[in-house]
Amino acid sequence: MVAAPVSASPAAVVRRHVLPADVQLLRIGYRAWDGRERRAHVLLPRWYGPRHDPPLPLVISPHGRGVPARFNARIWGDLPTHDRRAYARRSPLDDARAIARSGVSLQIWWSTEDQIAVDQARQSGLLCRRLPFALRLFGLPPARSSGVVAPAVPGFTRVASGPDGGTLLSGTYPGPRAPQPLRRGFLYLPPGMDATKRYPVVYLLHGMPGDPDEYVNSLDIAGVADRLITSGAVTPFIAVMPAAGNNVHYNGEWAGPWETYLVHAVVPWVDAHLPSVASAAGRTLAGLSAGGFGAIDIGLRSPSLFGRIESWSGYFTPLHDGPFKGADATTLAANNPTLIAPREAPLLRRLGTRFYLGSGPTHSHWFKEQQTVDFAAALKRLGLPVTLQLVPTRKGEWRGQFEAGLRWAFGRSP
Repeated sequence: MVAAPVSASPAAVVRRHVLPADVQLLRIGYRAWDGRERRAHVLLPRWYGPRHDPPLPLVISPHGRGVPARFNARIWGDLPTHDRRAYARRSPLDDARAIARSGVSLQIWWSTEDQIAVDQARQSGLLCRRLPFALRLFGLPPARSSGVVAPAVPGFTRVASGPDGGTLLSGTYPGPRAPQPLRRGFLYLPPGMDATKRYPVVYLLHGMPGDPDEYVNSLDIAGVADRLITSGAVTPFIAVMPAAGNNVHYNGEWAGPWETYLVHAVVPWVDAHLPSVASAAGRTLAGLSAGGFGAIDIGLRSPSLFGRIESWSGYFTPLHDGPFKGADATTLAANNPTLIAPREAPLLRRLGTRFYLGSGPTHSHWFKEQQTVDFAAALKRLGLPVTLQLVPTRKGEWRGQFEAGLRWAFGRSP
């Protein structure tokens, strides 16, 4: 959603209602999910602004087409209907007064002429978020500075900010010996990152053919990670998203030169330029689809490098593509996780390596759910700690595994 502020004049709304002195009203405009320009109104305490924007709850009150907000809330089911202060019983003016009197910090009032309430039903991510995030989404006050500046990263430029202050950068992870030209990747830094501290790192491998931007656009790494970190669900972490293949059409594997690139170029570069926990205990290797195979294969082949290994809807035997096309039996066996795991199991047990395996429904003859189930069972028989999670439907398959995998890797102990 791309937002742009409109005039702060109360316009027709104020002609119907006289606002209390301690409440301000802003008219905002934004581009909605269907591409249309929409308008809405924001009621908030007059003291709120760029210089004073503490974290506060966001409350939605949809006044759409004359349907009472309470009725809408019962239909949607995900609004806090038990909080009578959060919804209008008579008019938006009552909402404004409730803001000033009872601690309801922000109310977005959807106007009746353009069905903005329909957009809210599709944008449930707005619910129960922090007030600064809500206002930044609509292009209103600028984000609050934490006073801590994320370290400069050579060769990377900032491309976006997360809703709670995380930073997304884009650049090329150098690898002079890797096939050239290298493609750009992404880097996520957590909110309030302090260069004097050390952070665990997750290395995210994309699918094939594909691009690391699948973690940026489809899976929303900045939004998901910011939310998990600021809610206290996980400890702050860094996410590294390199690219394999010289173009987006590369239909190979995270193996051969791309394994070498990750292990001998990307990981050392991260430890040299970022405040990372430079040990296996601080590194997680994860990937989806072909990236899931790559994570398991590389993780097993470099057991002292990664302490946590994750596969999301991956596979566990090498396909005959990329560096494996025409490969001999020795090469294929050396990159077959079902054969590597038994051989490396004693070392993996001593190191305390943990595994997370996720899968959605079978979606091709290469990616079968049963393969994930069978490999998890094999790891368990070897005495290796493994968590298995199956997503029953394709809807939300990738996002569900992605978020669950981050929680598994970095979750705080209760």
